[in-house]
Amino acid sequence: GINRTNRTLKSASLEIPYLLNGTLNRRVIEARVGEDLYARSSRFDPLNGWRVSDFGSDANGNYVSFTNGTVLRGGGSMDPALRRELFRQQIRQTILTHIERQALLRAQGIKVLSLFFIDRVASYRGSGDDAIVKNLFAEEFSQIRATVPEWATIEPEAVSAAYFAKDKSGAYADIDKQDQLKAEYALIMTEKEKLLSFDEPRCFVFAHSALREGWDNPNVFQICTLRETQSEMRKRQEIGRGLRICVDQSGNRVFDEDVNILTVIANASYESFCADLQNEFREEGPGIDPPPVPVNAANATIQRRPLVAKEADLLAQFWGQVAKRVTPQIHVDEMTLLREGKERLATTDFPMVHITRSEGRFVMHEVTLRLVAIKGYIVDFDIERVGSRVDDRVTERVSVHLDKPIVSVRIDIPELRGRVVTRIDARNELVQLSTGEEIYLDGSLTFKQRGVVQATEPGQREAVTVHYPIIDFPARVGSELQLSRAMIRDLFESIPLAQRERFLTNPEGFTSTFIETMRDVLRAHIVPRIRFMVHDDLIRTLDEVLPASMTAKQRELVKTPERALYPQTQKDSEEEHRFIEQLEADDEVILYFKFPLKYKIDFPEIIGNYNPDWAVIRRGPRNTSEVFLVRETKGTDDLSKLRFAHEKHVIGTAYRCFREMGIDYRVVRGTNAQWYQPHRDGGVSDYATSVGQE
Repeated sequence: GINRTNRTLKSASLEIPYLLNGTLNRRVIEARVGEDLYARSSRFDPLNGWRVSDFGSDANGNYVSFTNGTVLRGGGSMDPALRRELFRQQIRQTILTHIERQALLRAQGIKVLSLFFIDRVASYRGSGDDAIVKNLFAEEFSQIRATVPEWATIEPEAVSAAYFAKDKSGAYADIDKQDQLKAEYALIMTEKEKLLSFDEPRCFVFAHSALREGWDNPNVFQICTLRETQSEMRKRQEIGRGLRICVDQSGNRVFDEDVNILTVIANASYESFCADLQNEFREEGPGIDPPPVPVNAANATIQRRPLVAKEADLLAQFWGQVAKRVTPQIHVDEMTLLREGKERLATTDFPMVHITRSEGRFVMHEVTLRLVAIKGYIVDFDIERVGSRVDDRVTERVSVHLDKPIVSVRIDIPELRGRVVTRIDARNELVQLSTGEEIYLDGSLTFKQRGVVQATEPGQREAVTVHYPIIDFPARVGSELQLSRAMIRDLFESIPLAQRERFLTNPEGFTSTFIETMRDVLRAHIVPRIRFMVHDDLIRTLDEVLPASMTAKQRELVKTPERALYPQTQKDSEEEHRFIEQLEADDEVILYFKFPLKYKIDFPEIIGNYNPDWAVIRRGPRNTSEVFLVRETKGTDDLSKLRFAHEKHVIGTAYRCFREMGIDYRVVRGTNAQWYQPHRDGGVSDYATSVGQE
């Protein structure tokens, strides 16, 4: 978007990629002229050289231009490294589809045309590398032409033509500059019959917009959108160029449904266009209620319940142990770490760049509602739905009572929803519907059932080769993982050559995978070797973390009247709810509470600080003494099956930390009846198994 203050341009809103701890994320920034996206993205290399030169609005909507010549329109996007390859894939697919359609239709005397809408005039008319669309078309056509006998010796220029109504200055001057351009203009705009003749080799047309008002050619079978078209009207205009009944060599219309098929080789924005179009149709349909708006529950205030002397004393003792400040001490065996890293990297699959291609069909139906009988307060309708293909035909007879809606059992027809029979006039053989329509006996009501996008096959992922700017790999890895350059070099050189070469075609993906893999290796290396020094001072006082009064979301609270520190306790999952039920039913439990987010233990940065789940004070065996327990509730007690891989490292570190504190710690399921039993070896074996160190 473009932000204004009192009609004065202020800034442009841009969503950009940025690096955070080695991970690629996205965020929205407010950019002004001169803004350096490379700096704002935490030095994401593909954005090097992207600096805002101008922004504002013109007749085509909002825009932002950059010093590298790229211009983005409202809602548009452009990955500088993938733009060329995306265009290549779309152009190639258009040529292949063109060949396939022409082979099918040549026997019927029908010439196939393909229309390209390009992102900017310079992409075709420019010189050198600027003419990206023209160059890519030439490259792909030259590779594919051998499959078409009549194209075997023909050059790309001979089969393509272009017309751009305006140059950068806004003048209609380009057609007067060269005879070739004038000829192309005449062929596209005025000599329709010549363009549709097999004697004319030109069949690929390039344009910047939907061409001038009134332009029409019935034989456009493929439309390739090499531009970010944000305007809904502009998308409709572009698609409309191919929604024509084609003609043969004699100029006769060919009405065959299997012939008149338009294929759109689209960029990603068309997916949202189709989705928005469907929503628009649904909103127009009567009787379709939108989903209810969720109601945000109000916050509830809960008071800490009064404690008897013994409970208060035990709570103070427990807090004195569990809230002590700890300092982690890390030992790294560099030779062992290097060996572990090489072993893991040798089996790591470094990513290639992929483009996902999906195909679908836009289907239109015609629905006819015919009144066939009036029987007192009941009427009979015949419903017929006919699709755009010959074999797509469904019929059904339904009986409808006065003041009841028309309901189809066999087929889902949104247009019938909400249509209620509100009046039956047997004398005049007339029925009136709630939408105001009147249908006479043997009469009918016909309407279009809006199109439904039907996927014909799942998305196909294709590996592509993209030439990214090379990044400073050792510096990036070193800053993220604190490894020496010598170790980084040894690790990199240990990767199999075929995988290592992917750094050249996808340096960002390779580097991110390398960092995440080695981060996991480092965690697994550190956890068994970590020690904690326990200090006498507290991280926070009891009243700071567990105040006399606190607030929580009402919908997240469950009643805990028997043994909890608060009469209501927050539960973040059904697993926690089940554990609360066990605590409330256990007569040996003296007191328990859930650790608030304010309570965190300082673990090493690569592991991440830790907020445990439950603190429990329980009577010991045969009432000998009380025991202090900390429990973490998960859906599994198998650390290797945790939802997030890094959780096993956090829990493995927690086992060692609480052992130093003298607290019994364990991971349990909410339904574990023996939740209070101590772990047989302090969690060492569970963690070792989860990371493959058993």
